[in-house]
Amino acid sequence: MRCVSVYCAVASVVLLGVLCGSATAQVAPAPSCGDKTPSALRFVGLPSRIPFGRDEVFSLDYDNDAWNVEGRIDITMRSGDNTFFHDATDDELADLYVELDLRDKPATITATFAQSQDAELSPVTCVRTITTRTRGYRHFGAINRCDPPGYRPRSIMIACGAGNFGLTRLQWRGWNRAVARARGQAYANDCVPYCAVGTFHHYPVRTRAFRPRRMGGAGYAYTRLRITFTGARPEGALRTQLRKGAMRDGSFFWRWSGGADISAICVAAPASARALSGRSGGAGRSDGGQGSLGRFA
Repeated sequence: MRCVSVYCAVASVVLLGVLCGSATAQVAPAPSCGDKTPSALRFVGLPSRIPFGRDEVFSLDYDNDAWNVEGRIDITMRSGDNTFFHDATDDELADLYVELDLRDKPATITATFAQSQDAELSPVTCVRTITTRTRGYRHFGAINRCDPPGYRPRSIMIACGAGNFGLTRLQWRGWNRAVARARGQAYANDCVPYCAVGTFHHYPVRTRAFRPRRMGGAGYAYTRLRITFTGARPEGALRTQLRKGAMRDGSFFWRWSGGADISAICVAAPASARALSGRSGGAGRSDGGQGSLGRFA
């Protein structure tokens, strides 16, 4: 007599069964739990809406102490017809994360597991599937104070190193669209006789933020900023200038379109290294997206 573990495919869901005794003796798979049967586990921490391009961490948790989980827990994440993550775990309190890309359909996350109850008269074992859903929404940011991008900032510091040039009193229209527009003021230090004791001057400007792209764990942010002086402007300044948002070693900054503006780098907290798995879609999408992501955190 011996016992070995096997997997039995039932309606495309992998369940853990047990084959005991002779080669021809087989235990029938456990039935599905009834609608009134409590679940041993539940999902916690996943909102019904999450920002596109940003990691959202959630987990499994116990739901009913009278029921025990038996064997492995099968986790599946789908967006529309696309299964972008599928794995199993022995951890009954597993941490997971999901990330949706622009134009991804809502995600459905399921966990399938066997559960048992030690009833006094006879034990009860059944298979339970729990489900949670979330959808993505646009929550674009823009580099404002040389930290990770902020949402719809009223001011943007362009020269991070010294703070001698930036935008303020910004009134935005069309935020979260492909192009957002604002009117406001630019401030610039004349550095006369030198920057530490110079005078700041203000100039009316129109601003366009466009080309939203992922910026690390900060999610989607506008990566282009076109600034147009509508009246007077600092001596030697172009009437219209283009800035490109960039990120390097956990730092966020605006640089000139013609090349890196090293003086504009402001050090932010380093981004933690993340191992991503279960990626769907492909590189090189026109919107900078990378596809849905899911994994055990």
